[in-house]
Amino acid sequence: MPQNMLRDKLGERFKEPDLYLPFILKCFQCKIDKITEKNVKVLIEKLKRLRYFRLSLEKVEELINQIGDGQEEEVRKTARQIATIGIKQKRVYTGELLKDFEERKEIIKARMEKPMVGIPTGVERFDRISGGIVKGELGIVIGETNIGKSIALENFALYPWERGYNVMYVNLEMPKSQVEFRADSRLAKLKYKKFRLGDFTEKDLIKWEKTIKEYRKKRKNFFEIVCLPRSCSPLDVEREAERIQDQYGKKIDLIVVDYLNIMRPNREGKGSSKLWENQVDIAWELKEIATDFQEEGIAIWTGNQVTDEAEGTSELKKKHIKYGRGIGEVAQIVLGLVQDQDDLLENVMQLQTLKLRDLHKINPIILRPNFDFMMLNQEEVRPGMRSLANI
Repeated sequence: MPQNMLRDKLGERFKEPDLYLPFILKCFQCKIDKITEKNVKVLIEKLKRLRYFRLSLEKVEELINQIGDGQEEEVRKTARQIATIGIKQKRVYTGELLKDFEERKEIIKARMEKPMVGIPTGVERFDRISGGIVKGELGIVIGETNIGKSIALENFALYPWERGYNVMYVNLEMPKSQVEFRADSRLAKLKYKKFRLGDFTEKDLIKWEKTIKEYRKKRKNFFEIVCLPRSCSPLDVEREAERIQDQYGKKIDLIVVDYLNIMRPNREGKGSSKLWENQVDIAWELKEIATDFQEEGIAIWTGNQVTDEAEGTSELKKKHIKYGRGIGEVAQIVLGLVQDQDDLLENVMQLQTLKLRDLHKINPIILRPNFDFMMLNQEEVRPGMRSLANI
């Protein structure tokens, strides 16, 4: 029974599982397709937040009584307790090298069973060498203005969604409908300008609707679009992620944020959010979400501008990351989009790898973008097919 699974999980993780039990029934109001280990973990996180509310109410009542009794020292103590309810503590990871061998062995065995270690991007050569972006990693895509960073990020979100991953796509620049129309263009293979201008024939409308109906039938996972205002913070992104997991009763596999430079840090720094110190803080805060989201971590892609010096260059370097190299030091993966004059003539683009964990440097990967259909690489691998591109 689901209730027994929850009780067992609570008993494994908490010293006083009975404190959570009064809130279990409320958790079961979540709509879920079936009980799985992922769903149980989502319900446990919701249960923990409900407990925070209960503890807050109890402590506030206690505080009021102490104020009435004039217990000055107890008032201070209880107020401090209320202020720390639900506050995440920085996690510390420790382990002894030899004793942890079996744990590492299980990780490798799990990787051996899967053709892809992490979440794929659709760029076959990059995915084959890197294994995709994995839980706990922050990946950054850089490039000059209008080169296609947003299209790249949306492609990095849609490609895994088409393969069964749950994706949260955060956009800070465009209205929700524009993000969705871009996705429609790619999925239905209808030119994006048709959506922008409303230049549809009856045949186009039928094709579009048929495509969406087919995806509705075969997709059990979600692609949730969140349009937040500029100057939102990483904390806003994290709260939306928690809300979405509660809504679906499923874990998010990938978060894509478009993009870092128009966010602000969780705690307001000195001066503009455009100061390099604040920009690096934003990168670190996104990295912390990637590392510690709901005590498990999650994979995150975001975008970043390049310096004026990099405009028109044929080779991007870490020094070209706008607002400081510190941003590049935070991320495990830094990719650059480049299109010089020769590339323009051939209608190709280069995906350059500036940083990739501890792997060797990858030579530039040639992409064949088709922005008419919002595709970063029109030769990407389709399910059941092997692309000849980039081999």
